[in-house]
Amino acid sequence: MVIAGVSVSEENHKHLGKIVRGDSKKFSPAVRESLAWRLRTFLEAVVVRIASTHVIDEWVLNRGPGGLNRLELRMMSEVIKRLGAGKVYVDCCDVNERRFRWKLEELVGCNVQLVCEHQADERYPVTSAASVIAKVVRDRAISRIRGAYGEVGSGYSHDHRTKAFLEVWYREKGELPPIVRRSWRTTMNLIETHHR
Repeated sequence: MVIAGVSVSEENHKHLGKIVRGDSKKFSPAVRESLAWRLRTFLEAVVVRIASTHVIDEWVLNRGPGGLNRLELRMMSEVIKRLGAGKVYVDCCDVNERRFRWKLEELVGCNVQLVCEHQADERYPVTSAASVIAKVVRDRAISRIRGAYGEVGSGYSHDHRTKAFLEVWYREKGELPPIVRRSWRTTMNLIETHHR
């Protein structure tokens, strides 16, 4: 999991909207890479946090309910603190925006004005820019994984290539590859299916 934040001056903020706005998942990896290259001119700072599959599993499997959301909140708060911005726009990953903002405020402290909204990357170019950066980091990680393991698809649960890779690997080796979350619903379903 990759969380990114960017800071930009008021003057450069207007330029971001001319380069990118919208959900970074809608762009191909090549387009995201190009956008990230163009964005770097206008960004004052970029902060990225990465959680490995092992860290995610620890939070989801061993830390009680809401583990993944709590991990995301913690990573976001670390990014926000590192950026040191006075106002931050966050793409809300909780169904309840108000609760999400309150939890994030608890972790960040009161010196930051938080704007937490669903689909913030559709409304705020600075959030869209951060999303592009996060996806580029993820794209590069998937590319390295592909180099080591062969075709793994996108790594998302809806991708039939990812499911096919996991199915073949599990059938041939009797275990999950080390790059995959054990806490992922897709892998849990795969194991359950094979043990029936």
